[in-house]
Amino acid sequence: MEIQSHSAKETKNFAASYSKNLIGGDILVLKGDLGTGKTTFTQGLAAALNIKDPVTSPTFIGMQLYEVANHHSIKSICHIDAYRFQSIDDAISSGIEDYIGKPEILTIIEWPEQLFGFLKQPHKTIELSHIEETTRQIKILE
Repeated sequence: MEIQSHSAKETKNFAASYSKNLIGGDILVLKGDLGTGKTTFTQGLAAALNIKDPVTSPTFIGMQLYEVANHHSIKSICHIDAYRFQSIDDAISSGIEDYIGKPEILTIIEWPEQLFGFLKQPHKTIELSHIEETTRQIKILE
C-alpha cells in the first residue's frame, strides 16, 4: 500500500486509520530521512489510541513509554528512536529488550537501521520519503 500525504494532518489521519490494524505485540519500524514524518506518524497512532501525553521524538533519551487506556490488546506504546545508538550494546543498555515484542506493547522504532542484527522478531515496515516540501510518500511494507 502506498499513499501521498500533503500535510502533517493527513499523515496523522492516515496513521490513525492504520492503527486499527495493530495489536499488542506488534513491532512497527519507521524508515525515512530526517523530516519525513516518522514522529508525526507516531503522533497520529498515539492520538488514535487515546494517548493524551504529548508525543515527541525520544532522540536524546532513546525510548519513551506511553500508557494506552481502553484498547483490547495494546496497554502501552514503546516509542524507540535508535538514531543516537552507537552500537547494539547502547540499545540493550537502554532497556529496549524489556519491551520489544511483548504481548501488551505496541513497539514503534524510528531509525531501525541502527538496530541491524538485533531486531529478529517479525515486524511491519513503513517507509516515509520526501516528494515535495510538504508532500510525503508513505509506503506500507508488511
